[in-house]
Amino acid sequence: MSSIVTALPDCLRSVERPGDFCVGGLREIFTPTIDVEGVGRIAFPLPEAQAERLVAVAEAAPHGRGEETVLDRDVRRTWQIDPRRIQIGGRSWETTLAELVTDAARGLGVEEPVAAEFYKLLVLPAFAAGAAVIAS
Repeated sequence: MSSIVTALPDCLRSVERPGDFCVGGLREIFTPTIDVEGVGRIAFPLPEAQAERLVAVAEAAPHGRGEETVLDRDVRRTWQIDPRRIQIGGRSWETTLAELVTDAARGLGVEEPVAAEFYKLLVLPAFAAGAAVIAS
């Protein structure tokens, strides 16, 4: 048997880490409000007509292929909306987000300051006809 096959598990067992490699949990929160320029306030669950309006103001989302970023609609039928066109808020949203970020950092063992940054809104086609999913 190769020496790395026996040495690697021993080496990994000796690593001392302050946190877990993933964090999860449940928390009841007020649903945040999401307002999209050109669409208005997003309803939950997302109605088909509003999903169509989101797609109308969005652009095709690229995906990674190796080291390249490509746009291939046969691989990914997803749209993206720039975060500058979106406002997220609502009852206690800033406090709730700060608590979620703090809990995630603590669970991962991160002691340095951490911040959440909204990257973009994705609109994905759902498997059911006439439905869509939004993700960020």
